Amino acid sequence: MKFKLLLRRGLYCKPKNIKNPWTQQNHHNSDDTELNTNEHLSNNSDIISIEIWSKASIGFYLWQHILKGSLETRAEGNGYVSGALKTSRFRFKFRSGPLLTTDSLQHMSGRHLILVLNGRDKHKIQLASDWLSSVDRLKEKIVNIGVVVLGDEHCHNSWLRPYLQSNGGFVKFVFIVYDWKQVDNRVIYQWPLGVATYRQFPTPDSAHMSVEASRPYACNLVATIYPDSSRLEVLNLLKEKYRNICIIKERFEWQPKETPDSLNYYVEALRLSDLTLSPMGMNHECYRIFEAMAYGSVPVIEENVNHLKKTNCDSKTAFRLLKEQKAPFIYVSNWTQDLPNILNNEQTLSLDS
Repeated sequence: MKFKLLLRRGLYCKPKNIKNPWTQQNHHNSDDTELNTNEHLSNNSDIISIEIWSKASIGFYLWQHILKGSLETRAEGNGYVSGALKTSRFRFKFRSGPLLTTDSLQHMSGRHLILVLNGRDKHKIQLASDWLSSVDRLKEKIVNIGVVVLGDEHCHNSWLRPYLQSNGGFVKFVFIVYDWKQVDNRVIYQWPLGVATYRQFPTPDSAHMSVEASRPYACNLVATIYPDSSRLEVLNLLKEKYRNICIIKERFEWQPKETPDSLNYYVEALRLSDLTLSPMGMNHECYRIFEAMAYGSVPVIEENVNHLKKTNCDSKTAFRLLKEQKAPFIYVSNWTQDLPNILNNEQTLSLDS
C-alpha cells in the first residue's frame, strides 16, 4: 500500500540528476551564445527573462500543470492566450494561440526562447520546421533557443537533427515525448506526454486530495476499444469477472473532444478508483497514465517490448523516463494472466499494509 500513498503524495514526480541544458557546456557552442547563469545571477536584481511560445497542446501541460502558471485570454475564441510567472531567478512569459504566428517573432523582445512544437505527422513537422527556420533568421537577436516537441508516436524524429547546435544548428536543447533512441540527456532529453489538455482535462489541486481516504472501486477502464487489441482483452476480462469492483465504460469510436458529461465521468472514475488500467494504444505512453497520476490512481500499464521493435523507438525498454524516475506503477506483460492476481491482491490491502 505504501507505493500508492507515495503516488498520491506526488513523490513520483521528483526528478533526479536533471542538468540545466542552457548552462551545460558543449564543445560545439560558441562563447557569445552560451548563457552563463552564474554571471547573470551575480546581481539579485538581474532576473533572466524566458519566453515560452507554444504551438502544441503539450505547451499547456508545461505551463499549467508543471509550472502552475495561469492564463489570460487576449482575443476572442482563445485566438491568443498568455500568462506570466516569476520566480527568484527567472521571469517566464507564455504565449499561445492561432494568432501567434512566425511573423510575431519580429516583435519579440527577449533573448531566450523555448518553442513548444508538434512533430506528430508530416503536416505538423512542416509547420514546426517553418517556426525553426523563422527563429534561425533571428538568431543574432535570440541567443538561446530550446524546443519541447510532441514527437512522432513511432519515434521518427530525424527531421530535428539538423537544427541541433551539436550538429551545426542553433537549437541548444530538445525535450521530446516518447522513447526516442537518440535521447542522450546532454542535448536531447525525454519529456512526459502529460495529460490531454486539448480535451480540457482539469488541473487538480493535490493539496485538497485526501491521501488516506479509501476509494470505493478497485479499478477503472474508461477507454476507446479497438478490434483485436489488448484493450478488448481487458474489457472482456472485466465484464466477465470484475463488474462489481471496477468502473467500466467503453466506446468503439475515438472522439477528439469530450462532452462535459463524458469528461466528468472519466475524472470521477480516476478519483474513485485505486487502480487505472492502461492497455496500450499506438504507443506505450498514453495520456491516461498521467491523468491517473493527477488524481492519485495508480496506473497499471502494459509493457510490450515486441511492439517497440516495429518502430524507431528504443526497443530495449518501454517507459524509460518513468522507470528512471522510479514511478511507483504496476507493469503487466499479459493482462489475462496478470490482472486477476493484481485485483485479488488489491482487495486484500489496507492502509496498514
